[in-house]
Amino acid sequence: MTQQEAPTLTLVNWTSAREGCEDCEYAVLEIDLKFTLYLLKLIGVAEVFKGISEGFHRVSYFVSGPDYYKSWDDPFLGNDDISDEAYNELEEAIEQGEWVIMPASYKRENPTRVETETLGVDEHSVIFKAYQKHCDAQFETYPLLKPRLAEIAGLLMTADAKAKACASQGRESRVVTLDKPGDTQGS
Repeated sequence: MTQQEAPTLTLVNWTSAREGCEDCEYAVLEIDLKFTLYLLKLIGVAEVFKGISEGFHRVSYFVSGPDYYKSWDDPFLGNDDISDEAYNELEEAIEQGEWVIMPASYKRENPTRVETETLGVDEHSVIFKAYQKHCDAQFETYPLLKPRLAEIAGLLMTADAKAKACASQGRESRVVTLDKPGDTQGS
């Protein structure tokens, strides 16, 4: 029996990478429920630290997060799968620093090589930081806020529940068919 893959969402965000690190201007994060809940737990820990000391600002962890690219829209160029209006909405949201959920068909390959990836966590958000390979400047994403992470967790939990329900229905149908070979009502 093969184990079902956990549902994921692909998020895109603009980074602070500029001159000299242009190949890392956009972060693409493939996120599943487990990683989303992990990020929310870290924010919860940061809330405790902030409650202990007002001097708390942010804690950093060595965590690999997004892949980084020079542009976000390569999969859409010359592609009729997305309308001009939808494309413009995505572009505007990304340029405003939002973490945008991309269509399921959105796939990227060959990310820019980065090093020293860290995750900054405070009581409100997480940010991903890195250095482009052979580049001196560190860059970071815009904050991924706690309410947005909670929204993403809800979407992933719903997708996971639907996937499990479909898988369960498929097994029940096969069982009925195997138990009653002449009965076609269970199929």
